[in-house]
Amino acid sequence: MYTALIVGCGNIAGGYDVSAIEGAYAKSHAGAYRKNPNITVIACVDPVGEQAEEFANYWDIDAHYTDVRKIPEDQKFDVVSICSPTSFHFDAVLACIRFRPQVIFIEKPICATSAESRELKALCMANDIHLIVNYSRRWDNKISDIIDRLNDGDFGQIRSVIATYNKGILNNGSHMLDLLQRIVGPLHIVHACVREGSSQANHDPDIDAILRSETDVLVHLVSTEATDFSLFELKLITSNAEISMLDGGLRWSIRGCEDHSEFAGYQKLGELLVSDGGYLPVMEAAINSIVDQLEGHCFRIGGIDTAITVQELCEALIRCSYE
Repeated sequence: MYTALIVGCGNIAGGYDVSAIEGAYAKSHAGAYRKNPNITVIACVDPVGEQAEEFANYWDIDAHYTDVRKIPEDQKFDVVSICSPTSFHFDAVLACIRFRPQVIFIEKPICATSAESRELKALCMANDIHLIVNYSRRWDNKISDIIDRLNDGDFGQIRSVIATYNKGILNNGSHMLDLLQRIVGPLHIVHACVREGSSQANHDPDIDAILRSETDVLVHLVSTEATDFSLFELKLITSNAEISMLDGGLRWSIRGCEDHSEFAGYQKLGELLVSDGGYLPVMEAAINSIVDQLEGHCFRIGGIDTAITVQELCEALIRCSYE
């Protein structure tokens, strides 16, 4: 049985699964750990003592602490989940290195700056710790299938991309950029600006941008206001189809190209075909993948370098927007 430590006891740590419907997919670290029979959470940490205690009681965790440094020196963990706010990530990982976990599973962005993220990567490598970043759509099988079909040419060539997000370029925007770079490759900034009237803080603004891939695909990044409603959607225009990710990946739609019935010699997009997405299982898939990698002693999913590249792109977008 593998053991895990959760640092930070908020929503992504376990709150999203409190009072969850029986049989629903886990949306949090604790919920996903509970569903895997080969790993158990044996300790949790939160600076708010009452929150740590309530979290431990709800998830049947043996020990809870207000500081990682209060955990006994001889305690061992196979996996550490870092679910604290980004500003605390660097110190949390530093404090956890002494446990020599095989894996640190960390929420994005890795640290407050890409420089700190690179430093943590080096420290983890020096201590033989695998740092895995929770860009959750990396574990979405539907997205993997769409990407495979794009790479196989099933939809022709990608002509343009429209990506819509809200709640900050670092918070949700980085998820989108990570996904976009999986689809079209490295991106370079053509133009960027902060959206006026955004409720986001200056350090993590909503940014609208035009980016270009190395194969000259233009990506239009569009921000919206998070206080109105959540939005995370993607539209790919190819030479013979329109492919859309809807509801954050809960649904997908495809319209294929066909001859126009009214205007000879023209083609149009045909019937809208909607299918279920693969987003709901991603947290369980991530934890299951980590446990499988522990058992096989072969770590294949981490994406630390890609995650740092995405963070550097976010920082460049912020700098460009304020220039």
